[in-house]
Amino acid sequence: MQNKFFKLIIGCVFIIFFASYVTTLKYASDMNNGWIITDWLLNFKGGFIRRGLSGFFMFILADLIKLDIKTLVFFVQSLLYLGYMIFFFFLFFGKKINGWFLILLLLPTTLRFSIFDKMTIGRKEIILFFIFNFFLLIQEKNLLNSFFKTFFFLMAFVGTLFHELFFFYTPYFIFASYLKCKLDNKTFNPHHSLFIISGSFLSVLVLILFGQPINNFLICDYLLSKGLNKNICSGILAFSENFTVVDVWLFAKSNNYFWYYSRNLFLSLLPFLLFIKSIKSRIISVRKFLLIFSFLFSFSLPLFLLALDWGRWIYIHLMLLMFVSTLLLKKYYFNFRSRDINKNIFSYFFLKTKNQSLNILYSLITVLVCFYFLTSWNMYHCCIK
Repeated sequence: MQNKFFKLIIGCVFIIFFASYVTTLKYASDMNNGWIITDWLLNFKGGFIRRGLSGFFMFILADLIKLDIKTLVFFVQSLLYLGYMIFFFFLFFGKKINGWFLILLLLPTTLRFSIFDKMTIGRKEIILFFIFNFFLLIQEKNLLNSFFKTFFFLMAFVGTLFHELFFFYTPYFIFASYLKCKLDNKTFNPHHSLFIISGSFLSVLVLILFGQPINNFLICDYLLSKGLNKNICSGILAFSENFTVVDVWLFAKSNNYFWYYSRNLFLSLLPFLLFIKSIKSRIISVRKFLLIFSFLFSFSLPLFLLALDWGRWIYIHLMLLMFVSTLLLKKYYFNFRSRDINKNIFSYFFLKTKNQSLNILYSLITVLVCFYFLTSWNMYHCCIK
């Protein structure tokens, strides 16, 4: 019998996160937030531009179903968040969970990140999270046939046209395929995931060949003509397209970016290293994990060179790492008894001795240290002072 109590607790936590997420989204929608809402409403009225496909689809769908455009954006954002959380839950549903994996869930740079920084709610990385978790779930069920390869190729193409950040995280699909093949004792063939990169690369190529700069004024006028509040023209439509690598460097240097985000990246990776060490996997070691992450991080460096949202880029890395970590969890079924819960959820987490009093003391100290670690720091997506 599976641990129903544990699943109930995790389910309640996810419900709380979802309620908080949706509440903040609704407030952003009511305020016509220029980042959270407007980014989804960029369209092709001013020419073929990056990220414009989302607004193109949104306005067509809103006209078809006769729904207010802001309400439609709110529902799409909420459904994508709910969808990837459900996929994620099923990825570790019924698997052996230790304490370090629970820490990964509760890091201020993973699921709790949006609680600390409300401006990250509803951003377009939820498309990447949704597609990636669905990809992992299809892999887990060994359903990655020609149909799903075509499906994910199209999703990668469309996802990159929604936001170009999709391309810079496509190596995670290869990483996930590599782990899955190794876990199944199969020879790793890159073609199992190259269709994702090829779809995203094709989209980037289309943007390079045919893309035009975002015409802020034309799009703003179009949104206002649809009855939206003037606040909708703030945020991304008020941001200069001429922000260069030099501008990013000078801003990062003057705002202490290098120390702040390096420290938070280190603090975030530490539980991942302890998780890797705790599961004692024959597939991946701490050293191999660090080498792979270095490559994954390097692939996304253009984002750090061209945009100020360093915390957001790091957050996406950590979320994808957390999703991939579910592949390393072993399937496990245990009886609904307290000693089974303690043994299987917290194994490798608390120190164990033959002295029961010392065990209680070690457990208490560990809980307090972990609580302090999880609550004593956080990270913002950009523009820290």
